[in-house]
Amino acid sequence: ITSATAFGIAFVWMPSPHVFVNPKAEGTVGNQDPVAVGGVRWRKVGLLGMINVLMSFAVAAAMFVVALYLKARLGWTQVQVALIMTTSSILGLAFQFGGFDFLQKRIGLLLVGSLSGAALALAYGLLILVTEPSPLSYSLVCVVTLLQGAGIAVSMAVPSPLMAQYATPPTMGRVMAFATTTGTVGRVVGPVTLGLLFGLSPAAPLALTVGCCMLGALAYCGVQLAEWREARLEAKALGGEGDDRVYYSAL
Repeated sequence: ITSATAFGIAFVWMPSPHVFVNPKAEGTVGNQDPVAVGGVRWRKVGLLGMINVLMSFAVAAAMFVVALYLKARLGWTQVQVALIMTTSSILGLAFQFGGFDFLQKRIGLLLVGSLSGAALALAYGLLILVTEPSPLSYSLVCVVTLLQGAGIAVSMAVPSPLMAQYATPPTMGRVMAFATTTGTVGRVVGPVTLGLLFGLSPAAPLALTVGCCMLGALAYCGVQLAEWREARLEAKALGGEGDDRVYYSAL
C-alpha cells in the first residue's frame, strides 16, 4: 500500500529536473528504440526495472535470511547478528561515499551494477559454506560482511541515475517512480518467498538469492554490450565505416 501510494504521488506530482536530460539526441542511433515514446527508451527502462527487482532480493536476504542463517548455523545471539549487520551497513555506507563515484566515472553505471551483483552472489555463495562454528566459518562471515555491505550499497544506488539516462525532462518523474517501485518489489515479495524456502533448508533462500544476483549481473553486462554496439553504430554513422576513433571517443 505504501509503495503504491508513493508511486501514485510521484507519477502525478513529481517535478522533472532538467539536469537529468538524456545526453543523446533523439535522432541518434542510440535513441532509435522501436519502443521509444516521447524520447523515453521504455524497453531498456523496463529491462532495468526487472534487474532492479532481482537485485532487491539481495536486500531482502540481508534484512531477513542472513540473521536466521547465522542463528541456525552458528547459534549466534541477536546481539551478535545485529553487530554483523551494523558493521555491514557501515562498510556499505563508506564504500558508497568513497568508491561508488570513483568506479562509475571510470567504468560506467552498468558495469558498476554488474559488479555489485557479482559481489552479492559471491557473498551469499560463501555464506552457504558456513555450516558450523569454526575459524574458517568466522573468516567467511567477515568476507561476507564486507561484500554484502558494498554490494547492497551500490545496487541500491545504481538504478535511479541509470534509468534517468533514458528519460526526458517531461517524463523524469514517472521514470524515477518506476525505479523506486521496482526496487521495493523484491523487498516486499522477497521475505515471504525466502522465508518459505528457509523452512525447507537454511541454504535454499541463499541459493535463490545467488541466482538472482548472478542473473542481474549478467543482465547489466548485456545492456552494456548493447550500449557499446549502439555507440559503435553511431560512431560509424558520424565518422564513416571503420573509423574507430569516433567510436572510442563516444565511449
